[in-house]
Amino acid sequence: MTVKELTQRLGEARTERASRQNQINNYLRFADPTAPRIGDSLHKPQDRSDEADDRFDTTLNEVAEDFAADLIARVMPRQSNWLAFEPNEQLPKEVRKQLEEPLRLRTATIFDAIRASNFYDDAAPNWALDQGHGTACLQVTDPGSGQEFLFEHIPVNQLLILRGERGPKLIAREFMWELAEALAYWPGYNWPERLKAEARRTTGQCRRINTVLAATRIADPGGERWRWQVLVDGKHLIHEEELTGRGSCPFILSRWRTHSASAWGVGPLLKSVPDAMTLDQERYLILKNLGFAVDPVTMYDHDGVINVDGGVAPGDWIARRAGSKIDRLDPGNLSPAYYEQGHLQDNIRRAGFQSGPRQRGKTPPTLGQWMDEKAEEGRRLEMPTGKLYTEAVIAIVSRVERLLLDRGEIDETLSVGEKVITLKPLNPLSRQQDYEQVQNAQALLREYSTITGPQVLAAEVDTRATFENMKARLQDTLIEMRPEEQADPYLQAVLGQPGTSAGLEEPMPEG
Repeated sequence: MTVKELTQRLGEARTERASRQNQINNYLRFADPTAPRIGDSLHKPQDRSDEADDRFDTTLNEVAEDFAADLIARVMPRQSNWLAFEPNEQLPKEVRKQLEEPLRLRTATIFDAIRASNFYDDAAPNWALDQGHGTACLQVTDPGSGQEFLFEHIPVNQLLILRGERGPKLIAREFMWELAEALAYWPGYNWPERLKAEARRTTGQCRRINTVLAATRIADPGGERWRWQVLVDGKHLIHEEELTGRGSCPFILSRWRTHSASAWGVGPLLKSVPDAMTLDQERYLILKNLGFAVDPVTMYDHDGVINVDGGVAPGDWIARRAGSKIDRLDPGNLSPAYYEQGHLQDNIRRAGFQSGPRQRGKTPPTLGQWMDEKAEEGRRLEMPTGKLYTEAVIAIVSRVERLLLDRGEIDETLSVGEKVITLKPLNPLSRQQDYEQVQNAQALLREYSTITGPQVLAAEVDTRATFENMKARLQDTLIEMRPEEQADPYLQAVLGQPGTSAGLEEPMPEG
């Protein structure tokens, strides 16, 4: 792709971003006031300290932060692995058994690299806050020299994207960078001699260049391919290469929900922006009216005796002519404003999945109402997260996996004997299905035990094999089962005599 073609696509991406500018900026103004916004200058950060003085309500800010924390805990928990890997083909049970330990070590290596990076400290909080408006992007790179992987959050004023038929066809980042620093990081790129000479001069240290990192998808039904280009000062294409394979692109673009008209996502908190604007104005009017209530306007007859020009203080004695009248203005009724304020706050909390089971009014909800509201909130949050698992969770893991492969810290395939096995990440939604299947099995076992009794259940169901199946489905590594040859003596000692089984009071008849 030539400089002219790339510049044209970047222009199209800026136009598409401008169509969402007001919507996203209004969200950021209330949800993340210090974040860069679309239209901000790339040369220096925008100072918005004065803007905080004009805001009177922080409900959306608080809800957005809680939503971000819940989102990370739900789809990218720090304390556990986000997903598992599985073979690309069906394998016999004994082969899958031999794969368990190599798969566990490989998975642990990938997630240990994520935890050791700056992901949770720097990138994840900003990424999750951007999901409120629906579009978030990370850049994941290997700094080299044995350093931890670097996760960078790309703010909306630097992000440029274009939609394609199968996902985004262009993801680009535009930012300003010191020329000397760029040359130090990319010494092997095709730099123009003029820029090299500028960097060698003393004043060149302050020279900043417009830098664009662009990934353009190459149509290929056989796999993932990208054209990676670096453009500086809008006219010098200093680097170009082709990236091939899953996880090869440094950009991780994830959207909450999308529609066919735009590459930009639609987030759950966008619909709360009108309520946040109304609530902010309402809070201002309440504070204004409270001033009149606490320190009301006072009117008096100018009778030639009363003199309050110097103000009044507690304990003052003020003379007035007999019959003079003093009145105070009524500040108005604030009750309707407080009532409506509560409704607006509830709307914002619901949009950010923070409504939860809450007491409304003086009567506390029943246990059934409490559980129903909690279940409803879980269903609402579960609906859109499928796209996040694909575009964020699996994409980030695939990118870190690729970087570890390039470092030589893991192998692309696993081997059992002479058989070479390729792997793929398992969508975390399938884990939810595993949990549901285990819960269904537990419910069926309880129902069968209720109908027939525990003795018949123990006689007709292989409880050990059933428990091992449940353990495997939940991918549990904590519970250790004794080998059957060791378990039998223990079982006989617990039951008191040989030939009995758990739940049976009499020995099993032989034959």
